[in-house]
Amino acid sequence: MKTVKKPSKQAVSTLIKLVVSFVVVIGVYILIIKYQSMVGMVAFYIATGVLLVACVILNGGLNKDIPSPEMLRDSWSYEKKQKFIKAMVKGKKLAKDLIIVLLPMLTAVMIDIIYLFWLQDLF
Repeated sequence: MKTVKKPSKQAVSTLIKLVVSFVVVIGVYILIIKYQSMVGMVAFYIATGVLLVACVILNGGLNKDIPSPEMLRDSWSYEKKQKFIKAMVKGKKLAKDLIIVLLPMLTAVMIDIIYLFWLQDLF
């Protein structure tokens, strides 16, 4: 018989944050559509793009590895290497937090684009 592991408190907390983020972001998006606010729509799309770029930059690109001090430039001092690694870890944590807001925004934009370009003629 297989035993089922309980999810960690961190995983449950992240899931709750993600659900709340989806409710809030989709609610705001629905209000923008309801009031047909072109300024709101443009602001939503710009905010989505800015958050996407910020997540990629803060994450250090698309890699998930944190370099060891030996992998960094030899001309850097040990303190500078440690400072760089600490900043990279902090950036990755911030990017992880931003993704919780970014995912519902990307979902809303994706659904809107699919509707506008492919499904609008069907309804």
